[in-house]
Amino acid sequence: MNHLVKKIMLHVVLITMTISVFFQPLSILRAEAGSNDDLKDTIEEPASIDPNDLFGVTSFSIPQSDIQEKESVYTVQSSAKEATVEEAIDVASDEESTIVENLEAHSDTLEIEEQKSEVERKEIESISTTEETNLEGRNATNSIIVNDHIDFRLAWNNPQVTEIVIQSGFTISNINDLNQRTTAIKIRHGGNNPGETILIRSHAPMRTTSDIVIEGRVSFYRHIPSNTLNQSMIISDGGNITLYNGAWIYAELSASNSAAVQMNGGKIFIDGTDTPSGIKNFSVLNGSVLSLQDGAELYLHKGGLLNEGTTNNVLLINSSSDSKVYIVGEEVMMTTGAKFLLYSTIPELSGSVIAKWSMVDAYLSGTNATEVQSATSRPGNFSSIYSANATRADYNALIVDMPMYSSGNFLSIEANLIEAGDPMANDYYLFEGDTTEIQANPNPGYSFSGWEIITGSGGSIANATNANTTFTMGSSDTTIRAVYSQDKYSLTLQANLPEGGNPSASAEIMAQGDTTEIQANPNPGYSFSGWEIITGSGGSIANATNANTTFTMGSSDTTIRAVYSQDKYNLTLQANLPEGGEPSANAEIMAQGETTQIHANPNPGYSFSGWEIITGSGGSITNATNANTTFTMGSSDTTIRAVYSQDKYNLTLQANLLEGGEPSANVSSLVMGGSTSISANPSAGYRFVQWEMISGAGSRIENADSPNTTFVMGSTDAIVQAKYERIQAGVVTVTFVSDKGIQLADPIKLIGDYGDTYSTKAAEITGWTVKTMPQNATGVFTEDAQFVTYIYEVSTYTITIVQFPKDAGTVTVHAPELVNTGQLIYIVAEPNEGYRFDSFELIEGNHPDFYAAPDDPELLFIFGTGDTIIHVHYERIDGANVEVNYLDTKGTKIADTKVLSGYIGDQYETEAVDIEGYLLVETPDNVNGVFKDTAQTVNYIYDTEIVAPVDPLAPEVEVEPENKPDLSENQGLFSIDFISQFNFGVQKISASDQIYYAQAQSIVTSDDSEKQERPNYIQISDRRSSDVRGVWELSVTQLEQFASERGHTLLGAQIQLTNGQIDSATDHPEPTMKTDGQVELIPGEKQSLLYAEGEQGQGTWVYRFGDAHTADQSVALNVPSAANSMATNYESKLLWELSAVPGN
Repeated sequence: MNHLVKKIMLHVVLITMTISVFFQPLSILRAEAGSNDDLKDTIEEPASIDPNDLFGVTSFSIPQSDIQEKESVYTVQSSAKEATVEEAIDVASDEESTIVENLEAHSDTLEIEEQKSEVERKEIESISTTEETNLEGRNATNSIIVNDHIDFRLAWNNPQVTEIVIQSGFTISNINDLNQRTTAIKIRHGGNNPGETILIRSHAPMRTTSDIVIEGRVSFYRHIPSNTLNQSMIISDGGNITLYNGAWIYAELSASNSAAVQMNGGKIFIDGTDTPSGIKNFSVLNGSVLSLQDGAELYLHKGGLLNEGTTNNVLLINSSSDSKVYIVGEEVMMTTGAKFLLYSTIPELSGSVIAKWSMVDAYLSGTNATEVQSATSRPGNFSSIYSANATRADYNALIVDMPMYSSGNFLSIEANLIEAGDPMANDYYLFEGDTTEIQANPNPGYSFSGWEIITGSGGSIANATNANTTFTMGSSDTTIRAVYSQDKYSLTLQANLPEGGNPSASAEIMAQGDTTEIQANPNPGYSFSGWEIITGSGGSIANATNANTTFTMGSSDTTIRAVYSQDKYNLTLQANLPEGGEPSANAEIMAQGETTQIHANPNPGYSFSGWEIITGSGGSITNATNANTTFTMGSSDTTIRAVYSQDKYNLTLQANLLEGGEPSANVSSLVMGGSTSISANPSAGYRFVQWEMISGAGSRIENADSPNTTFVMGSTDAIVQAKYERIQAGVVTVTFVSDKGIQLADPIKLIGDYGDTYSTKAAEITGWTVKTMPQNATGVFTEDAQFVTYIYEVSTYTITIVQFPKDAGTVTVHAPELVNTGQLIYIVAEPNEGYRFDSFELIEGNHPDFYAAPDDPELLFIFGTGDTIIHVHYERIDGANVEVNYLDTKGTKIADTKVLSGYIGDQYETEAVDIEGYLLVETPDNVNGVFKDTAQTVNYIYDTEIVAPVDPLAPEVEVEPENKPDLSENQGLFSIDFISQFNFGVQKISASDQIYYAQAQSIVTSDDSEKQERPNYIQISDRRSSDVRGVWELSVTQLEQFASERGHTLLGAQIQLTNGQIDSATDHPEPTMKTDGQVELIPGEKQSLLYAEGEQGQGTWVYRFGDAHTADQSVALNVPSAANSMATNYESKLLWELSAVPGN
């Protein structure tokens, strides 16, 4: 439906109602009549309850947001039993590594008890679908007991089966047609003798995408011929495989690229508590024992991987580079030529031992699991031994914690410091009393201290302090340890020149290979040249030319020497003026602290000012102002400078007229022959005439007639004078003419000094306005005569009308946009609705003829001069009152009336008010509006907040029904007003199908105090306004099947709602019934009953089940004989849902 697609829930009312039926055997009924409580007191509970009567209880939760929840609950009596939970496997590991796989199974047992012939087995296969259907209805884990290949195939191919228990004797053969499993399964030994191995021969692979657990002495065997590629006994595509406590997988592979077990992702666990598990190939030509691809992982804890082949073309582990292998065990062995008895209760091994460890905790990766990522072991050589032998062609068995043929007791040798030495023995497998040579083999820089026996019983060492001695094996595996200590040596530092520096080291007592920082620390005036090793063997310096570097200790005491040399520095002399002199020194290459005489030697015409040290550190001059003095060298090359100065003469400039100008020169002090620019800079109104030399021997002016020229200094101070004269200014004439060239006023003449500023302005001429302003209206007097001309045009003016209030009317001005003096002006004011004209007011303008009569909206006058502003004034008119009423649906006032007043045209606003016990149902169209000259009325319509229940047979009559549900008082205008609560009463247990009817609804009318029976019904009201009303729907859901308090269910029981009818006291269109009036409830499924859209369903409606004749026969409960009713109370809950979505 359209409103469901929108998924916008406007309003939902949910009501949960409990319905009940009570069954009572006649043999234990002790009361003829009475309430349910009375009956409960007379019931004798059965002595026991059949476990098959107990089923799981499904919980149901109701959404909490925007939901009104009502619930009526009856007490239910029953008894129940707790189902047990069987824990299948909990695999524990040792303290160094934990590999755990938990499998929980919750199971009932489904047993196939009858032994059938092969023909009967075919019949079982034909009905397997029915068996699977029955299994699907069970919540608990399903366990199947099998005794032959048909049982096994049926159980494997049924995805509902989670456990296969094998109770056969020695062998199950000829298994075919196994489907790929997608659900987890456990296969376990279930025979009378747990120590006996059950062998299962299969012609088909066991393929799965989920988990498989094989537990106990169950062995699977498959022969894969050479014409079959990429086959296995087990193929897992992402699922986990567990072989536990004696479970083995055998394969005889002749096909290429095959494996006994193929893992395409997932994990495989091989483990056990007392019996090992594993995988074995035999009589094979190709393939691998275990294939790990796509990141698959192997956890090998108790068991093994074995290959008893006739060629070397078989890998123990064929793995991709992203796969992982974890080995954790106390007895771990790599062998060649291993043999294995197929049916033995304990696997027996023979062959040559590659390596044996008393403890291994390793993580392998890489192609074919050949790379050791991390490992700890005893002895601690797992990484090197495994890496060297994992790719051997004859390596064919990896055994963890399995009984093995003894090669004697195992001798493990370790070192207290791994890097100190490589202790070893000539033999590692010794019987009690056998001896072997042991060697400490200390590495350079380490000394052997002695041997220690760490573990083992009865073993002995001939000489525990001798690095090479003899060990005698005791009665058990033994671990011995070689103890080493590291050697220490002295470091001594020297200097070739004692005064050259103070070499030092961070450490002076060091072991071989230790490093320390060494520093040359040269003294001032000395440079470090390099390091030298004087004595010692094997030591090294990281950088012999670096003053701060690293020394690595060798194998003996060592002396190293720092080599220094004394520094020499250069002395350089400069002159600030090359022509000023030639400074010199007696010596120019010196050591720090040496002295030499320095001389300034100034040239004629220059004076020596002093010495300056330009560059260098630590140097000094005895007397820096003395031309001949002593210099002492510092700690670096040094440059000193002699400073000279040249003699200079003064230039003075004068003016013959002080006001005539301000002569200036760029430089006022010059050496002989030096030149500078001079400028006359005459003042305004003056002009420059010439330059005149007043004094100065040898000085000259290059161009005496130019105001800007060059002066050259002679041999004495010089004085130069600038001569000026005054300039005569011309007359400025101001004229005023029209744009036609006609003179409008007399000219004005202005006289002033040259350079003075003049200023003019336009003349005020009546009727004329300046059209063009002259650009030279202001300026300065010059030598020439000047003319300033103002151009005029005839004057025009504007009229501006301003209304008060602004939007009170419309004013029309009968005149051009621009007005000239003497024009006739006509203005008319027209007031808007709600206003009347008051007056005109002249604010600005010169109009001798202006007259405005009071209350006259027409104005006529002759225009004078000036832009004009006229104000137009209006008055407001009072509007009629607005009356606001609050009425019920019958027109009765239920709150005080409000009266609003204002001017015509003003806005008014009203609002609804909260009235206790009432809800607003109708809002008028004129809630807001404007005041008019006529009175207005605004009516808000209310209805009562709660709708009282009505008679389902006469909806216009209000009634008081019995057993009313607890409904919310805040449902609003869209509500469920009443729901009958079905009670099927107390019934007798029957062995046949039965129909029980709910009791009729009892009511009391307002004019009758006696109870009357009516049909069961639900009453709903939709009093919302049409603008918010959309689509609504009434539905019901039976949340669960009838069940007792202790969980017993009335299987197959069904509620039927019949004779459905709709009635109302309104004249609106009725809602649509979604059924023909007959409704069968299915637990958990929502059933739509009524549907309304548009004008349908307005007001209060009754949906009743039956009429006056069928009131107590329209709500039925059908209970089949197979329901297995018990003497107890049964309940179910109905969820009534009234939902609505907004309209478009």
